[in-house]
Formats: sequence, structure tokens, C-alpha cells
Amino acid sequence: MPLNPLDAYFYRYPDNNEPQPYHTTDPYPTMETISTPYHSANTPLSFGFDINDLETTYPVIVAGPYRATVSSVEMKDKVSGDGQILRVVFQVDDEAKTETGATLPGGMHRLSKSYSLDPEHAQFLVRLHDAVHGSKKGSRPPMIPAQWQGKQVLLDVGIDPERVDQRTGKEFPRGNSVKNTSHLRQ
Repeated sequence: MPLNPLDAYFYRYPDNNEPQPYHTTDPYPTMETISTPYHSANTPLSFGFDINDLETTYPVIVAGPYRATVSSVEMKDKVSGDGQILRVVFQVDDEAKTETGATLPGGMHRLSKSYSLDPEHAQFLVRLHDAVHGSKKGSRPPMIPAQWQGKQVLLDVGIDPERVDQRTGKEFPRGNSVKNTSHLRQ
């Protein structure tokens, strides 16, 4: 049964009788289509556990080869301000075991790698280009990184220890890194 038009937008809590807005896109809401109170960004969220106990670091997967898809490619300015890098994000398609023994389903883990655009480091970017296209010296198509999105490659994933960047003093936790890429033979 439709509610009073005013009740479509407000529900009165019985303990304090204050109107609380509901979120609905239904122009004729009923009690069945209105189920949860609307929350604004100023409303504290409750998950039923202490959020201070939640681990937010990315899981470290066991080192080794993994099939992966290039999920994004973007140009970014270097922190030093003297040029750009190409940041590539890979989505691991294979099921992956973590160091703690948990299993991550395929598509649930992402790794990124930043490639320098400096000519002296070009071989790393060309190696990725060859992995995406299955090309080699003498048969390489033009390098258009945006066309890599959605393409599969074989990643050699390693594990990096905790470290501190000597230049910036920034701390990096133990984590995975892309050591190499190669063409995935279909």
C-alpha cells in the first residue's frame, strides 16, 4: 500500500520521533521498496566490528608466473618533476595463493609497474610491448600503450622486502612487484 507522500521521504524512529530521510528512486514507494535509511557522508558508518583491527595492506602472493590482463595504462609525471613515466596496472587472472595460505580468486589481485620513458631504460618498455603483441625485433608494430588495455601477458611476480626510499624517506611495506613480462602463448 502506498505511503503518505511525506512518509515516502521520512521515517520516524520510535525512540526519538526524529524524521530520518530514506533513499529511494521509486516515485510511489511502499514499505517493501524502502528498506534502509539514507546515509550522508557525515553519518558515521558501522560495520559491526572495530575498524582499527582491519588489515589494509595488500596481500602478498607467492612469487612465480601468473597470467594477467593489462587493466589500465596512464602517463604520470615523475615525482622529481623532470619527465613522465608510464604506469601500467595488471589484473592477475590466475587464482593466487598468498603467503598466509589464503587463496585469492582470479581477477581479485592487481599489480602495477611504472616504466621510465627515458631512452636509457627503453628496453623494459619494449619488452612489455613485445609481451603484449608477441612481437620481436624487426617485427614490432607502433608502440601505442592505450592499445595494450585488455591484452593478456605472462607476469613474473616477485616479492620485495620492506624498504625505505633513501631519497624521500618514504617507507614501503613488503609486497609484490612485476619482475618481467613475456608473451602468453595461446
